[in-house]
Amino acid sequence: MGSRCLISFPLFSQCKWLDGLYLMEIDRVLRPGGYWIFSGPPINWKANYKGSEVGAQELEQEQARLEDLAVRLCWKKVAEKGAIAVWRKPNNHIHCIIKSRIWKSPRFCINSDPDAGWYKKMEPCIAPLLNVTDIHDISGGSLEKWSKRLNIAPPRTKSEGISDCRCEAFSTYPRTYDLIHAHGVFSMYMDKCSILDILLEMHRILRPEGAVIIRDHVDIIVEVKGIAEKMKWNGRILHSENGAFHPEKILLIDTCC
Repeated sequence: MGSRCLISFPLFSQCKWLDGLYLMEIDRVLRPGGYWIFSGPPINWKANYKGSEVGAQELEQEQARLEDLAVRLCWKKVAEKGAIAVWRKPNNHIHCIIKSRIWKSPRFCINSDPDAGWYKKMEPCIAPLLNVTDIHDISGGSLEKWSKRLNIAPPRTKSEGISDCRCEAFSTYPRTYDLIHAHGVFSMYMDKCSILDILLEMHRILRPEGAVIIRDHVDIIVEVKGIAEKMKWNGRILHSENGAFHPEKILLIDTCC
């Protein structure tokens, strides 16, 4: 992960390095052993302060605060060259738990879900990693080496995906798709979204004369077909490849008329 604070130095305090909220949020979303790259001031302030509106002393203090917070997050600085610095998050928190007893701040989050990133107020605390028994273990399971890692989900997220998100609009522009294939989506979202909400979102992202293929339990298929017809969509129920007596059915929806 890389970042740069693109605001003027008189407003630099808005980046919240002083209380560390932004950096703690970066720590929360980084994988164990992940890297954070920061470019721009105050990194390498000795070479850059002459062209800045801020004095050398203030830039030095800002970098010192950043370095101090990174250490208290148990990050290790692995490189600095020019205006770029790189830190690495630890593989686990065995050493960090011991050090936190000395530093006192920031504390570890208590009774907080590290995956709860929606509609949640950021807290000035460290999201704890899963416990391990050995200092060399990677919290949550080991990762594949590069470049295999690009095509393999990490252990703790293998069973997750966009279908595990909350009832939110799909991250795309209107009228983007000609065809949508929803396999088990309505069953998966039954306790999160209404059928009408999902169909209206499909309507938003479908191009004119688009089509929808829905595979789900027969009870849900029948209910979806009824709501789709009220939206002036044409639906037809078919048996799946599992046969007529299997509860999974297929609903073909044509939105052209």
